[in-house]
Amino acid sequence: MTTAQALNSLPPADTLQVEQFQPYCNPSRGSDQLARALTFFARKEFVGARHVRGGSPIPFSLQWQPGSSPADMCLCVLAVEALEGTRYTFSVPNHAVVSWLQDLLDAAAANHQSPDAPDLPQRFWTMLFAA
Repeated sequence: MTTAQALNSLPPADTLQVEQFQPYCNPSRGSDQLARALTFFARKEFVGARHVRGGSPIPFSLQWQPGSSPADMCLCVLAVEALEGTRYTFSVPNHAVVSWLQDLLDAAAANHQSPDAPDLPQRFWTMLFAA
């Protein structure tokens, strides 16, 4: 099973959690998609690769420690394999991480991702480097 297939086959999260996050996470995408993103969020880690035009993909991992509500701050750590020992630590609200995961699931569903090395959405990278 490819990473994209695994992302698309996530089971849904519980209804109460979906209702809590829905006002923060683009409700037009639907509750099933948000439920899958919340299930992914509970895993506390994403491993992928940043695709750079004209270059090889750069493997990375993003780990997070979620709070309990959408507005709670979520401590995140980005590790880039090519920069061994380098970690970027930052905090964002829980709902921001869930929104990135929604974008990731959307791209996987539309086959706009490399099946073996999905990437986080551009708005994640923009936020990271703008901070």
